[in-house]
Amino acid sequence: MAAAPAASGHYCNLGVFSPDELARHHALVEKLAPRVAEHRELTDGYAFRLPGDFKETGELIDGTRRCCPTLNYVLEFAPKGGPAWLRVTGTDGAKSFIREEFSVLMGK
Repeated sequence: MAAAPAASGHYCNLGVFSPDELARHHALVEKLAPRVAEHRELTDGYAFRLPGDFKETGELIDGTRRCCPTLNYVLEFAPKGGPAWLRVTGTDGAKSFIREEFSVLMGK
């Protein structure tokens, strides 16, 4: 995810990370992006189906919330360790911002 100010008021600020945190964030993106099993377009954003084991995925989401603070993040966990759905949504152009910033999670 790269810094990309958007006309909508949404932004990604990778400057919130120390150099070590930024390296870890990039490593988590590279490791976990291939594990996104599915993504769905929503009216105001996107949903991503993630594996049920969540330690590193949670760490990635925590970092993403820090660098992209203008978005809404909702997690839904299936019972018995099944998959989780992460919904990332927002207002005023969030969908195009999410499509750009989260493209790696969409296999792009």
